[in-house]
Amino acid sequence: MSSPLDPSRSHALIRTTSAASMPSLAKLQRHGNDRGWYVVVDPASRHGVQGRPERSVDFGPAIRTLIFLVCIVGSGLWAAQDKASTPVAMLFFLLGGSGGALIGGMLVVLVTGLPHTWHRSADDGPRLRVQPSDERAWRLCETVAALAETSSWTDRTVDPKRRAPAILWAAAGRSLEIERQYLDAERALSHESLQALGQETLARVERERASLDAIETNLRTVLASAQGIDRRRAELEQLRQKRAEERELRSRMTGSQAALADQAAAEHQADLSAGLAAEAVTVADLLAASDALLHDLD
Repeated sequence: MSSPLDPSRSHALIRTTSAASMPSLAKLQRHGNDRGWYVVVDPASRHGVQGRPERSVDFGPAIRTLIFLVCIVGSGLWAAQDKASTPVAMLFFLLGGSGGALIGGMLVVLVTGLPHTWHRSADDGPRLRVQPSDERAWRLCETVAALAETSSWTDRTVDPKRRAPAILWAAAGRSLEIERQYLDAERALSHESLQALGQETLARVERERASLDAIETNLRTVLASAQGIDRRRAELEQLRQKRAEERELRSRMTGSQAALADQAAAEHQADLSAGLAAEAVTVADLLAASDALLHDLD
């Protein structure tokens, strides 16, 4: 078991995962935290998430070290009290300190949930911090993060105008805001003078939730389309390699029927390519519809 003074446990490590194609979105995780949180910045900003790091100040290691030292010194002093001579007192202090180290080590293992804070530079500008408890905003971040990992989004086959980051920024921010408004409206219902306002706010929140649900559905469809395009591209590449091998073998063996087979292969590849182009157009329509829904919320 590692000591509480072990430097490997004295720092709150942060692992960052972010697609290079979408610098406005990153997922951060403290060491040992399974889910972490997302950070979203305005894609129109000059700096992405990577250019504006979020740092963690973890008070846990300092508190654990203090507990460990207090147990050692306290147990040593308690064992050495009232001893007649200094050598005997020192011996009992060492023996008591050893017992205190054992007790302190057990306490350090048991103490969890100690405080930590996050901070960033003063000139960072606005950003959203989305945690797993922010259910809709979290799902939006998960969907767009997966989209950013697809080859068809990276090479701009899907979403060439790069609408998805701006949609995420607006939709996630609106989702966080309306959930806060929902909690305030629920509290307002318990006040007679605020009941009408609370009911009006709840009705508006429900309308905005419906719009955000539609945006989430659109983004999931875009992700599925992008992943489908990636799969079909891989299939098309495999088909091309297979046809090239067939042509080579056919020309070696007979040389006959090669032109007809090549024409059939070319037509099949053209059909696949046309299907990919049509799907990319559908994706653009979905993103445009999401943009329109967001403008309706403003």
